[in-house]
Amino acid sequence: MAAIAGRVEFIADGVRYQLGESVTIRPFQSSKEIINGVNGPIGHKVTGVAPSIEVEIGTTSDTLMKTLEALEDATVTAKCANGLQYVLKGAIVEGEPDVNPVDGKVTITFRGTIMDEV
Repeated sequence: MAAIAGRVEFIADGVRYQLGESVTIRPFQSSKEIINGVNGPIGHKVTGVAPSIEVEIGTTSDTLMKTLEALEDATVTAKCANGLQYVLKGAIVEGEPDVNPVDGKVTITFRGTIMDEV
């Protein structure tokens, strides 16, 4: 029986990171929304959105936040147990991650310009 979930390998600009307990991949590059009129739905609109990968990584003495902060136009890859790979291009670290030194983890959102599903 083939694996459909479980292990994920995470690489940002060639650096492999140890993952914590969560990975969220948002591959869509558009968002659709129903437009309602007075008599009900009349159609929909499509808005472009930036795809993203949010990961919880384990911090070590090699995990430097300044390195992550400096990432621009990065390539971020999540390789999933089911064989799918998601490659986010033109990525930056969005927002200001909070490092939790008690459990040694930090949650980081990478948002980019395009995501390929391989």
